[in-house]
Amino acid sequence: MMLWNKEIAKKVYDILKKEHKIEIEDYVSLWAYVTYKDPFKVLIATILSQSSTDKAALKSFKKLDEKIGVNPENLAKASIDDIREAIKESGLQNQKAKAIKEIAERLREMNIKELMEKDLKVAREKLIELPKIGYKTADVLLATFNKNILPVDTHVERVSKRLGIVRKEAKYEEIRKTLEEIFPQNTWHDIHLLFIAHGRKICKAKKPLCNSCKLFEYCENPKTQIRV
Repeated sequence: MMLWNKEIAKKVYDILKKEHKIEIEDYVSLWAYVTYKDPFKVLIATILSQSSTDKAALKSFKKLDEKIGVNPENLAKASIDDIREAIKESGLQNQKAKAIKEIAERLREMNIKELMEKDLKVAREKLIELPKIGYKTADVLLATFNKNILPVDTHVERVSKRLGIVRKEAKYEEIRKTLEEIFPQNTWHDIHLLFIAHGRKICKAKKPLCNSCKLFEYCENPKTQIRV
């Protein structure tokens, strides 16, 4: 078993940085941030990406903005049916439409821009009080607005476990804290995006391309043993 440390983590970061180019439209939350610099829009984009592809989430976001307008006032007034119809391509549209409307209603009372200026812990706990917002969605929003936190999505979790950085049984907070310990703070946002890219393109859930993986020598996934 490899003992992960900051030196190995730096090598892995350098390899991934060289291997994967970050395209803004491949990450709907990042796209929303770059396009609008509006935390409410980034939050809605991130919700749409749940159990969906970023491509489908981006299409749904654009349609929602075109048909209704992605702001608390318009979405709070809109019917759930209209929201559902606009976002159906992202999947789970019934749950997401209901959550988006409720979030919009609540955020008309709460200034989300002011919330983003609060202490990380305070902002994080306030965000997860909202419907359909867990730590991952909250952390993506916080990290996008330069809070010092490393979000863990399904790709980040899978890559971290296959590389042996964390235990197979590790849950969200253990994974996040472990990654934050071994990677420099100024790389956390990049690591989040690079692990996603690696998980999508190489370290796939069902058929990982182990023979093409530049991280082969650091990986503890048994499937990599087929490489010669």
